[in-house]
Amino acid sequence: MNQPLLARWILSTLGLTFSLSSQELDQVLIQVPPAQQSSTLQFSYFLTGPFGGYGAVGELPTTLEHPVAEIPIPIYQNEHRAQSLKAVVYAKGCELARFTWDPLPLGSSRVPFVCRDLPTLRLRGRILGYPESFTLTVQFTYVATWSHTFFGYLDGATLITLPIADAQPNAGGEFEVQVPDFSKDLATRSYPGLAYWSINARK
Repeated sequence: MNQPLLARWILSTLGLTFSLSSQELDQVLIQVPPAQQSSTLQFSYFLTGPFGGYGAVGELPTTLEHPVAEIPIPIYQNEHRAQSLKAVVYAKGCELARFTWDPLPLGSSRVPFVCRDLPTLRLRGRILGYPESFTLTVQFTYVATWSHTFFGYLDGATLITLPIADAQPNAGGEFEVQVPDFSKDLATRSYPGLAYWSINARK
């Protein structure tokens, strides 16, 4: 290989490496307060830009031994930087937090997740017509159809579904569970009639 060609190849490789590193470093970081760093964090986001639109959901399981201080959200798609970003974050005991960057500023951004306490309520129920209901698990999922309106796009990736709690029926099929009272949640109240509980019993 002649020297000029080798030099061009090295410069091209270095340029590619630098470009990829810039994309990895250029992101939005949502800072999590210490009280929520040991609870599972659920989030959804939607990007718009030259690539069109791109939505994704994520979950960061955290423990006292492995807390999460920041939620990283990538802002590149198909090697193009997003022009706007919307995100929703949920942590146990907190209201849903909404974030909007439009336009998305240059460079990396950091924004705090502020936990606003969300009260809970106790739900009771009973499974009928199944002989061994105590072998089932009742799953409670919060579904926010308002997320389509918030993100401004109708797509499966933008539908927020949050697994919240499981309940174990007793021998008589009765169960009880404590869940967040989303009727007190600001985001939910901002979109009346566009959220509901999905309750399913599974073996």
